[in-house]
Amino acid sequence: MNEEIDLLTFFGKEAMKALRLELLDDIMHDFKNPAIAITGFATRARNLMESEDLEGIRNKLVTYLDIILKETIRMQDMAMATRLEGREEVLDLGEIAEERFRLNEEAVRQSWRKYIRIEPPEIEEEILVYCSRFGLERVLDNLMNNAVNAIPKQGGVLAMRCYEEGAMACLEIRNTGEIPEEKIDQVKKGEVSGRGLNIIYRFVQGNHGKIHIQTEDGQTEVIIKLPLFK
Repeated sequence: MNEEIDLLTFFGKEAMKALRLELLDDIMHDFKNPAIAITGFATRARNLMESEDLEGIRNKLVTYLDIILKETIRMQDMAMATRLEGREEVLDLGEIAEERFRLNEEAVRQSWRKYIRIEPPEIEEEILVYCSRFGLERVLDNLMNNAVNAIPKQGGVLAMRCYEEGAMACLEIRNTGEIPEEKIDQVKKGEVSGRGLNIIYRFVQGNHGKIHIQTEDGQTEVIIKLPLFK
């Protein structure tokens, strides 16, 4: 009996270690782009401070500092979290998507990927969804990070669109570069590999959503659909 208890205790401890390592991997994966973007906005703020007309650049400086503060708090929350989820609430998909798009755009600039042309996002007003803000932000960051990494160094485009379609809120990311058909088949079957794609898949499935991936003529389009909040 004691041996069985010891064995169960051992497996329990090993399972907890694995969960902690997985959480740590998730956190480190999600830190990269916000950290790069913070560096970019901090550099911009520092350059603005050298202006003689501080009153004239006050609003822009406050905007940069607000972004830095918000992302720093978010990263701190991630580091202290016991799990990367968060409470569900009513959110404006377009508003959050635009915030994350701006942040990832800065990360692209700081990475010196001048071969990427970023198009202004097309966003409809007040697209309400009910989910975790933390989870939605992670999905947006991973979608854009995957899209950026898929764009070849010969040059390409990154674009985003948010819109309603029937009873669903839709987030569309389009980029130059193709995804192998076998990876698309894996997503359709639920056999997802890769940490970024796994984070996206878990969130969408957990929120009764859908993922559509289409790749042709050198372009990839990923559409995430979540139920509209009515």
